[in-house]
Amino acid sequence: YWTAPLPSHTPGIPKLADRITTAIYQAVAERRINCLDALFTGWVNGRPVLLRQPLFPIDLENLPPATATHPMTHLAEESLIAALGQDYFNAQVCKAALHAFASENEARMEAMASAGAQIARELETFQAKLRRVRQEAITAEIIELGTGTASAEPAR
Repeated sequence: YWTAPLPSHTPGIPKLADRITTAIYQAVAERRINCLDALFTGWVNGRPVLLRQPLFPIDLENLPPATATHPMTHLAEESLIAALGQDYFNAQVCKAALHAFASENEARMEAMASAGAQIARELETFQAKLRRVRQEAITAEIIELGTGTASAEPAR
């Protein structure tokens, strides 16, 4: 079981991704996990949907196809692929963390919009009640003035 707080600003996401990646590598080394998916909210036709992205093992279908010519490198192919694989995995974890950050902010915006709408409804109800109380007070005063005028007139 591992947890970490989500940063309050996007510049903190890469550091969080590094911590998550380290924890995942440790869990894989200890054989506690053998696959890992990221779940996040996406938008399709203006509606939120749950999306799943495999993180580990790396899905080679998402990578561009290999070319026939190999680039010239100064590193051994195995160590280069291992380093690139680690960087790619870290980038995928960073992307998942950014999705989580965006989802959190969307939820906050939705909550604020809902609270704003609720406040507007309550304000409208309050203003209607205030108008009704004012009207009742004016009506009561008119009745009182009319009754007072009628009783002040001499009897005929």
